[in-house]
Amino acid sequence: MCGRGKGGEGLGKGGAKRRRKVLRDNIQGITKPAIRRLARGGGLERISGLIYKETRGVLKVFLENVFFNAVTYTEHARSKTVTAMAVVYSLKRQGRTLWNFIIVCFASIVNYIFVCRWHGLVITFCNTK
Repeated sequence: MCGRGKGGEGLGKGGAKRRRKVLRDNIQGITKPAIRRLARGGGLERISGLIYKETRGVLKVFLENVFFNAVTYTEHARSKTVTAMAVVYSLKRQGRTLWNFIIVCFASIVNYIFVCRWHGLVITFCNTK
């Protein structure tokens, strides 16, 4: 245990250091057919060849802004895990509220309350008096 830092009860003498894989050029994962499907959903029939690179660039900037705000919310909460609600709050801050997710969360809470009342359990979320 001495001189090992956290988690010193490991086996062996040292072992290999854990390395993270460096991720590069992941924006190419947004494929040409995927962009075509988005365009078809938007009502386009013909697409210029230069659109694909431009679309990837716009998407990358948008995602960077969303993730930056989501990580800011996560750091403020002193957490290490970016939650779905942090992303929802990030989108809301940019004026793109994700109502479907909020409604699903609200419906699951209401369903939970209904199930608990059905079984005779009492739940109090906030005390107004």
